[in-house]
Amino acid sequence: MIAVDEAIAWAAFQIGCRTSKRPPLVDALIAAAAQGRGGCLVHRDGHLAAMPLDLVEQIQLPEPVSG
Repeated sequence: MIAVDEAIAWAAFQIGCRTSKRPPLVDALIAAAAQGRGGCLVHRDGHLAAMPLDLVEQIQLPEPVSG
């Protein structure tokens, strides 16, 4: 668990401003927390995938195969 401080809130705002379609606040906060800790997002989330790669390191997982 990571506390949302002023630095993370500001980073989330900047990420939201630099993303083509503004992401939900919770996604921007998750990305900002990862960015602040030097982490990498591993996800299947379209909102996170839209964030610029130069801001947040990420690996987008493929959709699961049904059947």
